[in-house]
Amino acid sequence: MPTRTPTSPSPTLAAPLLTVRLLEEVDMLPGQTVELEGTDILVTLLEAHGPREGCDDCPVQATLQVSRADESQTLQYSFSGNMLMELREKARRKEAFGYIFAAARVAEGEFTLRVEPLTE
Repeated sequence: MPTRTPTSPSPTLAAPLLTVRLLEEVDMLPGQTVELEGTDILVTLLEAHGPREGCDDCPVQATLQVSRADESQTLQYSFSGNMLMELREKARRKEAFGYIFAAARVAEGEFTLRVEPLTE
């Protein structure tokens, strides 16, 4: 009877780093990192929790880690559909390293990021 040599699992390939341009949207999953084109800024989605199914007014929460060189900032998002539009829009936008990191969409385990220039 022939002997079988156990095969070793193939090495896991790292997911390619996505690049996002200013004013473009990129979909992210927890643990995924994207780089801001033309900068040394990296953005990692730590968590994203959307509203319960069928509950558009339930709160959503997400956490991003934004890093540059040896600096890092944690951005936390929390808002719901029943907030005043002005307050909800403010809660969707967080500032770090001279840019606005906007939560274009948050669902359970999903986050859509849009990076905007900081205008004063």
